[in-house]
Amino acid sequence: MRRHIVWVFGLVAACGGSSPGGQAVQGTDAGTGRAASVSPTQSPSVTCAGLASDAAVRDIVFKTLSARSWRAPYCSSYAPTVTCDSLMLSPSGRYSLRSSQHEPMRDDIGSWNFAAIDRTHGIVCLDGRSAAPATVRAETNLPSAIFFSLEQDSTLTFGRYRFAPADANPGTQDAAALPDVHVPEGFARLVGRTWRKTNAFDLFMAAEEIVFNNVGRFSATYRGGTCVHGGYISWDKDMLLAVSEANQCDTRGPTTAFIASPNAVPEFIDDMVVMSQSAYHPVGTGGEKNVLVFDPYGRSLRVSGVFEGTLHSGLATTIELAFKNMDPALERTLGKFEIAIRPATASAGGFSTAGAKTILATSSLDSPPLAPGGTYKTKVSITPPSAGDTFALEIAVDFRDAHEQFHGEHTFITAILP
Repeated sequence: MRRHIVWVFGLVAACGGSSPGGQAVQGTDAGTGRAASVSPTQSPSVTCAGLASDAAVRDIVFKTLSARSWRAPYCSSYAPTVTCDSLMLSPSGRYSLRSSQHEPMRDDIGSWNFAAIDRTHGIVCLDGRSAAPATVRAETNLPSAIFFSLEQDSTLTFGRYRFAPADANPGTQDAAALPDVHVPEGFARLVGRTWRKTNAFDLFMAAEEIVFNNVGRFSATYRGGTCVHGGYISWDKDMLLAVSEANQCDTRGPTTAFIASPNAVPEFIDDMVVMSQSAYHPVGTGGEKNVLVFDPYGRSLRVSGVFEGTLHSGLATTIELAFKNMDPALERTLGKFEIAIRPATASAGGFSTAGAKTILATSSLDSPPLAPGGTYKTKVSITPPSAGDTFALEIAVDFRDAHEQFHGEHTFITAILP
């Protein structure tokens, strides 16, 4: 019997097509009947120093962070600066962060401040006054909130970087003299809240609930509390860096479960946040309907769906679908759309599928070309034919622009109830 390996975050090939059934809504947000996304560059109102208030601890941490500059442990004092990751947090409130060894490359300067959790941990906020973009198409000069840990061997873990102490910094100012620096908008929206998953898909590896404290530490709960782990986040320009404590919450094992893939770019859609194609809403803000969201090529075509209840065999479920063109410049035209299901079993790094694929819904979408930011909406009804614990729900859409054709796919792993 032929077996297919399903990589749950995955997806490409090539195609195109077109024909009837929905409504184009230009310039509105996709898929949840909600308002448009909030830009990560809107002016935040939370100051970094205001996240923690123990003045004695703050003074101790300030002196440790600012007394010396920091270099990657592989660098000697004679190594050329251009080849070394380096950090300088000056007592006067200026910073520089340079890296040619890690993505994203950077040569950033500006003002800094911080919040101390205790004598060895906290958040450093960088205002991004002159900061390279995190990716080729990203914005420049974005702020960051970087989790740090002062280690017992005198090194500094700083988000994705690890530094050793280097040259002494001149100056003797105290922490109270640092300039006000605000945390990034996305970080401010995420922390200090409890977030619950908007659907019951991918629960073998995706947290059902994530609690963030106000300085970026989190606790993630899986499958009704059968597994829990902690961790911390950094908000690096527009990218979320989530570091999980060692755990066995991914049921496939021995993989450690993570709340987001490396360098994920979270997206806020009204009251939801989408991290690595898993959507969450704050506890206490409704969320009575299920919401699924994915984008097969990162920021190309956002596909979202809203449906009520759970999926049952032999019972029709209506999904309200929306397709949003996420390209900032190109029009896109939708082609064939399909939802299919097949049995699945766990395998290392993914899932294996075997047996017949059952097509639950298919349509040639007759959308006019979608302008950048434009949305096409339609509805489909699906009826799973049988019940079981583990099925691959496969969603595929063809679309094209003036230059090429695309075949986007995403697979959700789900149970089907009797």
